[in-house]
Amino acid sequence: MSNSYSWWINSELRTYDDAARYFSKARQPDKGRPLKSWARLFKVGDNYVVRIEATDVAVFTPDNKLTMVIDMDSLSCYGQTLSSSMHRAIPIAVLRVGKGRYRVQHTRAIDNIRNKGGSPASAWAILRTSPELFTGMTFDLATGQAINARKDLKDCVIPDKRLEWVRKLRKFKQGVKVRAKLGVFDTLAKEVHAERMAAGSPSAWRRPDWSDALWVDALYNAIKDEQFPMELMRGFVASASISWWRPTTPTTQDVLKESENILNNLSINLRTRFGVFDIEQSKVA
Repeated sequence: MSNSYSWWINSELRTYDDAARYFSKARQPDKGRPLKSWARLFKVGDNYVVRIEATDVAVFTPDNKLTMVIDMDSLSCYGQTLSSSMHRAIPIAVLRVGKGRYRVQHTRAIDNIRNKGGSPASAWAILRTSPELFTGMTFDLATGQAINARKDLKDCVIPDKRLEWVRKLRKFKQGVKVRAKLGVFDTLAKEVHAERMAAGSPSAWRRPDWSDALWVDALYNAIKDEQFPMELMRGFVASASISWWRPTTPTTQDVLKESENILNNLSINLRTRFGVFDIEQSKVA
């Protein structure tokens, strides 16, 4: 085997049986077994779950299938780790191609390139044209095939729904700016800053987790219903200007910039919920 490919295709776990054997040596099964330097393997019923911190990433099932279960919001938090390291733990290579968008491929495809005498650069070429990752994407570990791959979401846009979404989003952003001009964020920023000072250590500061379904739901409903609940506005403020070494009061510009970042990071999730993409059309026959 060429050394130039070994880091691509020598994953620790390649089959369900591999996962079972690996987990059988766990010293404390209830705490899982460390997998490489970034994950742990747990047994849940008859399945084996790869978990990073408290987030489930992938599940090995007894039919020798591997299902990607990480949600796209959580993926944005761990994207760098998974892109650079996932193929070392399980036989799935990941390539980030845009905000909230990743392409994935079973490493068997890369192994096939090696067997045919291709160059290591060809592995990246395969990834650039591989299917987009989505929650529930399943691979047959015997063949390396994604058995429910989808077309790219950008190729399955419903024009009327996209136009409606763009109008809603534009109104929401305008509403946020209006509240900024009215001084809403200045007042909230002073309250948030006072809470931070009272809490002491930055680790105790309250900040929204925008991968949490509760916050995503709140944001989605606000855009859809053209509402601006104060708790959501406060969430924007609490997310802005986190300085661990010199805490400062978030400015209105900090809040506007952070709200834009949040909307960009959650764009695919929000548009999917709104029905911008035809999920049935996206399924590959």
